[in-house]
Amino acid sequence: MEEFAPLISVIVPVYNAEKYLNRCIDSVLNQTFQDFELILINDGSTDRSGEICERYKNLDKRIKVVCQENAGQAQARNNAIKIARGEWISFLDSDDAINPNLLAFLYDAAVACRADLSACDFLESDFCEEVFFGDHKYTAQGKDNSEETFCEFFDSGKYYWTVWGKLIKKSIVQSDLFTPGKYYEDNAVIIRWLYSSPKIATVPLKLYFYQINPEGTTKSKVSEKYFDFLWAMEQQVAFFAGVRYELMLKKALKLYFCSYEDRFRAASALKRFRLKRTAITFRALLMWAKYKKRVPEIKDEWKHILRVSFYRVYKAFRTICKKQRNSC
Repeated sequence: MEEFAPLISVIVPVYNAEKYLNRCIDSVLNQTFQDFELILINDGSTDRSGEICERYKNLDKRIKVVCQENAGQAQARNNAIKIARGEWISFLDSDDAINPNLLAFLYDAAVACRADLSACDFLESDFCEEVFFGDHKYTAQGKDNSEETFCEFFDSGKYYWTVWGKLIKKSIVQSDLFTPGKYYEDNAVIIRWLYSSPKIATVPLKLYFYQINPEGTTKSKVSEKYFDFLWAMEQQVAFFAGVRYELMLKKALKLYFCSYEDRFRAASALKRFRLKRTAITFRALLMWAKYKKRVPEIKDEWKHILRVSFYRVYKAFRTICKKQRNSC
């Protein structure tokens, strides 16, 4: 018997998502476009998520469930990519949901625009209203992968930051996988996928529902995860420097230093992050030294951060030395 070969592979990493998982899976099964497989990667869940995945697997032959020890969302996605059989890949987070037309609209837009990647807008809320699942009309827009397009996406906040809400050729995804062990991995890799797509199709409709979840990966209170955004922005800065997108390099650097200042303050307020504070300060200094000639605008913007940062680090160092002397 010939193995089922779908056109699209929908990938959902799952970790302790029992509260929203049924809605997530149902939103995929209710798609008007039915030529897909659904790959659920249970990333070592300790709640009923694994049980829910297995139940759906027994109901629909298009669903594949893979269980792994907890290794993080990036590794879960990479493992799913390895076994994906579709020509196209779409990512979905387990606490989110998609409009019934998402796959159909994104695929039709990609075909109409002869694009290797198509993207839609998203709705971010703590409540998914029924109107979200209704029918919509749209006109696909084709764009190239020029710097002008990147600037438009960056400035609008649409289509730029995430891997979900998109349909991407599998060959592009396979060429640049996620970095295991990192958070904000979307932000690091999506720009490479956009750049690898000579033609990009956009659907100006909110077809992806992003569930605001205080306990989620990137919305939780300050933790080690919070600082990985700086790593992601370092990846973006290096990429734009390499392809010589100077306007995007400037935008990425400005965001990097603004984000650094926010995270420095957060680290300064918590004793357990004192070493992290020092580490991100020296990383930021290296970034400044590397790009200050190429992007002169960051020199003045960085001065006050440099003074404040090293004053606090120096003050902390003096305090530690004083305590050590007093203990002798």
